[in-house]
Amino acid sequence: EEFAKGTSSLWAFYLQQLPKSEDYEKFHPLMANRHDLELYKDLPTVKSVENRRRWVRERFKALGLDGHFDFVDFWYAYVTYISRAYGITVGKTWVPAVVPLADYGNTALRQNINARWAYDEDAQAFKVMSTRAVAAGEEVLESYMVSSQKDNAQVAFMFGFVLPGNPISVKQLTSMECSRLSSVPQDEARASPVRKLFASLAEQHCVAAGTALPATVLSRERERDASHRGDSSSH
Repeated sequence: EEFAKGTSSLWAFYLQQLPKSEDYEKFHPLMANRHDLELYKDLPTVKSVENRRRWVRERFKALGLDGHFDFVDFWYAYVTYISRAYGITVGKTWVPAVVPLADYGNTALRQNINARWAYDEDAQAFKVMSTRAVAAGEEVLESYMVSSQKDNAQVAFMFGFVLPGNPISVKQLTSMECSRLSSVPQDEARASPVRKLFASLAEQHCVAAGTALPATVLSRERERDASHRGDSSSH
């Protein structure tokens, strides 16, 4: 609704700073094209994407939004929401909240986090507070795992990256599933940021299977780009 208002929206300046649909299409699984999803259909993240797309489309129709909004625009707004929202408690009710500026914060492993966030119901204010001294020029890093602990399959699904060294292990896939994933040619795996992400996930899901995957040569590239949510469900 706010996107549709354009410059007349109270949030127009903030909305203009958010990643555009074409930005998400480069790196976010929820915006991956059909061919990308087909190449990596064995990944739990891809299955989650397919299920979520189906669920959102059903809700879109059930709410009578068809004919009022274009589903492509609605899906873009949904992806923006799920990748940026915080989960806060108001009264006794958990609600998602998008908080401009705060939602530009990146994340890291727990030992490197230097800030925490909270909703102060009395002050009706969302607060971001440092948890230790932060040097001038040092990046403020917040946790994306306050509402739930997330393995890299979930981190990728929600935010579009993997967290190197994530202590929460992903589900291990079968030898057959890993064999199919390993058949993706290396040049295909390198074709776009979202495919590099899928290849990196495939590598993590196939440790137990011992399958040689093209993702191995991509690991360092993914580490370089990790923990950023693309700032051109809840934390």
